[in-house]
Amino acid sequence: EWYNTYNIRRGSATLKFLASGSPTIQARNYWDDAYGTFEGLAYSNVSRREEKKDIEIYEKSALDLIEDTPVYSYRYNSDLSMEPKRVGLIYDEAPMEIMQFTGGIDVYGMASLMWKAIQELNHEINLLKGAV
Repeated sequence: EWYNTYNIRRGSATLKFLASGSPTIQARNYWDDAYGTFEGLAYSNVSRREEKKDIEIYEKSALDLIEDTPVYSYRYNSDLSMEPKRVGLIYDEAPMEIMQFTGGIDVYGMASLMWKAIQELNHEINLLKGAV
């Protein structure tokens, strides 16, 4: 509802202040079709069942995806050479499951895959212990 919002735009980024429901601030892209939500001091993704559709259990092996994706140390072109290197993935080599159409990595999707990988490792540990 446009009348319950206040926007601040700088270049290709917009901060959108939503007044409906609980107060929310969103950082949105230029086209206003992708955003991250800030609640307090934490970053949060909408994750309620009623906000989602086409819900299915993810059956692929998260361990295989993680195993097949290299992690690099690097600097951005704008970083100074004296700054410490960053650690992360290269978008072009990331699994499709965590790619955002804007060219970034979906950190919530990445954390969810790590969660599933821990479940897979725990299952393997229990098999080795003879508990399953």
